[in-house]
Amino acid sequence: MSTSLRKNEAEAFEAARRRAVFTAHAAAEAVETTLDRFRVTLTTAATAAAQGPEALRLYGDAVSSGVDELVYQLFRIDADGTLAYTSLGSAPRNYLGDRDYFKRLARDPSLPLMVNQPVLGRLSGKWSLQVARAVVVDGRFAGVVALAVNPDRWTERLGKFEADDTDVLTLLDAEGVYLLRTREPQQSYGHRLPADRPFLRPGAEDSGTYVQTGARDGVLRLYAWQRLSGGLVLASGIGLEAALAPARELNRLTILRGAAATLALVAALAVIAYFSRRSDRVSRAVAEQEYLQRVTLSVMAEGLAVVAPSGEITFHNDSFARIIPYDAERLRRTGGCLGWDVVDAGGEPLPLERFPSVVCARTGLPLDNVTLGLRTDSRAIKWLNINARPLMGAGGRPYAAILTVTDTTSQRLAEWALRDSEERYRTVVESLMEGILVHGPDGVTVACNPAAERIFAVPRAELLGRSAADPSWRAIHPDGSEMRSEDHPVMVTLRTGQRHDGEILGLRRADGGVTWVEVNTAPLWGAEDSMPAGVVASFLDVTHRKEFEDELSRSNAELEQFAYAVSHDLREPLRMVASYIQLLERRLGAAATDEIKEFVGFAVDGAKRMDRMLVALLEYSRVGRMGQPMDWVDSRRVLEEALLFLSPVIQQTGAQVAVTGDWPAIFASPDEIERLFQNLLGNALKYHAENVTPVINISAERDGAAWRFAFRDNGIGIAPDQVGRLFKVFQRLHPNDRYEGSGVGLALCRRIVQRHDGRIWVESDGPGSGSAFLFTLPASHVHPQPIPAEAAAG
Repeated sequence: MSTSLRKNEAEAFEAARRRAVFTAHAAAEAVETTLDRFRVTLTTAATAAAQGPEALRLYGDAVSSGVDELVYQLFRIDADGTLAYTSLGSAPRNYLGDRDYFKRLARDPSLPLMVNQPVLGRLSGKWSLQVARAVVVDGRFAGVVALAVNPDRWTERLGKFEADDTDVLTLLDAEGVYLLRTREPQQSYGHRLPADRPFLRPGAEDSGTYVQTGARDGVLRLYAWQRLSGGLVLASGIGLEAALAPARELNRLTILRGAAATLALVAALAVIAYFSRRSDRVSRAVAEQEYLQRVTLSVMAEGLAVVAPSGEITFHNDSFARIIPYDAERLRRTGGCLGWDVVDAGGEPLPLERFPSVVCARTGLPLDNVTLGLRTDSRAIKWLNINARPLMGAGGRPYAAILTVTDTTSQRLAEWALRDSEERYRTVVESLMEGILVHGPDGVTVACNPAAERIFAVPRAELLGRSAADPSWRAIHPDGSEMRSEDHPVMVTLRTGQRHDGEILGLRRADGGVTWVEVNTAPLWGAEDSMPAGVVASFLDVTHRKEFEDELSRSNAELEQFAYAVSHDLREPLRMVASYIQLLERRLGAAATDEIKEFVGFAVDGAKRMDRMLVALLEYSRVGRMGQPMDWVDSRRVLEEALLFLSPVIQQTGAQVAVTGDWPAIFASPDEIERLFQNLLGNALKYHAENVTPVINISAERDGAAWRFAFRDNGIGIAPDQVGRLFKVFQRLHPNDRYEGSGVGLALCRRIVQRHDGRIWVESDGPGSGSAFLFTLPASHVHPQPIPAEAAAG
């Protein structure tokens, strides 16, 4: 009897073990299917994110439309850890760079799909489980796309695999940290299992069983585990007390019957018990098998139905009723498919006799991956992926079909959005005036636009398959020297992964001429490439611009040489005229009348003024040609030099000069910037009213992308209608007998500022209100930090 009792309990234990193993495998398969769906969603989202915010928004709209009840939202985190996008709407600029999944993906963007333990939302206050992957652009980490998943809803799905109140299912990460648990889920999030669990030991198998007291609730359970891709573990626990209770109760009753009955009755009961136990075991096995099949079908993510040749649906699971927007009564009625508005992949209506399930049920032919659309009551189309398998009866003839359905609406909408986006980009590229060539990893052209054919005067068929390193391009540098094939911008980008902008090269034509092009290149990176997978290059025909610039350079050089020659060579005869006039005045001596002396004075004064104008013109022609080379200089130190140079005038006028602001180090010609400061400060000292002490404020401050320098005075001011004349050569607003000058000073200032890529202007409220002369230098011409003392001294 004791052997029989032990056998009963052993059989109950084995049944519990089989149920634990089957439940672990079935639940793991369901979790794996869900993760595959998340993986497809995030892969598409990462591709959309790499294309730009608009593509990601279009895909995010599809995700947020509720097609996946497990997903709260799709969101993106920039490379700096800031939340950049959420499918729920406007994204607050929250910092999420401290999340564990972000830090791990930032360190290694090649990591596969990451499932992070649930966290409590900082704004929503809801628990969510993050499933994430990296976004890689040009081979570099560009942030993370992630799904915020509802852990409570996912736990509910896992709970459908449980058969008893003491059963438990748990999803753990590779280190044994709870991700999901069907019992006390929120109290378990983030806790770690003891390291003695079999699946946590080094070299552990991918599946197995063990008996253990629960770490969270102390219940003795028989556990089965199954390892998933990515290292996650699904563990199914069966409460042993509940699983063994029927066998132990049967043993107890058997012992009582044996003690109270006679030996004959015991023998009879033994026979009866034998057949009874055998019947019970068979019944339990059948019931267990039916239960497991029912649970498996109910938790499948795919919809499943059995369809008769007439189109009648004779069975369906819960997912089918969820995916197909019809109630149970309408699904089961005879000819239930007749009222459905079904379209094929092209949007054309599909009659009943062409439904995949009906075709399969009538012909016995299996059908795979058929795309159909089902128009709902709201007239929207739900897109489905259909697979059908025949059920064969007597004689090998089909009597029905098993239909599996997967909702692919979100993926299809995302594909359309990406296709539309690509079509828009293609249209833009085709209409560009710039030639576009796409090169493969070997430099061979794989795509081009019509503008490229026009610029290179080569038909598309010849451009495709031609390498950027092909010597027949006959490329030359701007100075006319031959360009080696390896120096072509495309080949350099392929070799270094660095983009090139604004590079000029020439292509010799068959007629002996040269086509000049401006080239910009950018590398194309694959998801895990260490070197570029290709290069996109744009070519702008600048032949006319290059010819014009060359001609303009020659003309400017000739003009500068002419101005220098005129201003230099005319001074000698002018000095001779002034000298002989003065000599004539001395020869006449006392015989010279007052009128003659006045005439001589006019002539000498005119010669001197002419000489000053020639000197000013000479200085004007030297800007950018004869000055010191560009270098980093301390602008405040240069200003001090200008103040020192004009200190006699400052003392003579009693001027009050104040210098304020943060004066940066600038990349400039030192003597030209000093001359600029001298001219602006000298004007502020010169143009003031009589008996008025000059007050001058000089300042420097950052203004957006530039630095702004200002010289403000309390001088005589400027009439608004005269402002346009100020910066022209030899333009003066006041007679020479009142304010001396050559009329070149401000023109010289403008030339110096323009040479340094800046802008200069004047502000004044009119005569008597003072003036402010301001100029800017780009921030790129300004040192980001103070220059060293030795550089400043230089």
